[in-house]
Amino acid sequence: MEEIAPVAVSEAAMLAPEEIFEGKGDVKEEAELTQAERKRRRANKKRRYAGSHKERPAKMQKD
Repeated sequence: MEEIAPVAVSEAAMLAPEEIFEGKGDVKEEAELTQAERKRRRANKKRRYAGSHKERPAKMQKD
């Protein structure tokens, strides 16, 4: 038997989410990460934070 798809629906609308979006690899829980993966994740987090706070002015000290 042949599948009948609506005529007004595009091919992209009929794709599954995993066919459209390709993630960043395997999703792992914190307990499953190796030491190198944890270090890499922390370094990336610090790098993103530093990049987003570059132009932020320093706090004024109280006298």
